[in-house]
Amino acid sequence: MAHEVDAGYAFIYATLSGDATLSGYATGGVHRGSAPVGTTGVFATIKFQAGRDTLTFNVVRVLSHPLFVVLAAGPESSTQTIVNAASRIDALIGRASGTVTGAKIDACYREEPLQFEKALPTGEKRIFFGGLYRTIIEQA
Repeated sequence: MAHEVDAGYAFIYATLSGDATLSGYATGGVHRGSAPVGTTGVFATIKFQAGRDTLTFNVVRVLSHPLFVVLAAGPESSTQTIVNAASRIDALIGRASGTVTGAKIDACYREEPLQFEKALPTGEKRIFFGGLYRTIIEQA
């Protein structure tokens, strides 16, 4: 039996990191949480945002609904590559389902698009494109 949040991470990470097309765009890799300091180029991140459970009347959890922030990011000069990576992420997990050890992913879909910018202390600007992805998970 897997914890549903960890199962969601495992499913999204395996789906994204196993794709050759995304790897061509996100040469800095796919990372759980934040990318390591010193990561260069375009990369992808997966972060847990929030979640809720579906319970029976006698308070037995039957489903979990973890929400993840999944982003493609990189330097402003690579904006088109970042957009391409975000589009590929959506193609891979925008309407997905599957299994991981200890859990069944009934659905994964995008609830909201995201885009923002962040200035680094070095003065470089990072661009982020992606979305909030809801998973519906039942323990196996």
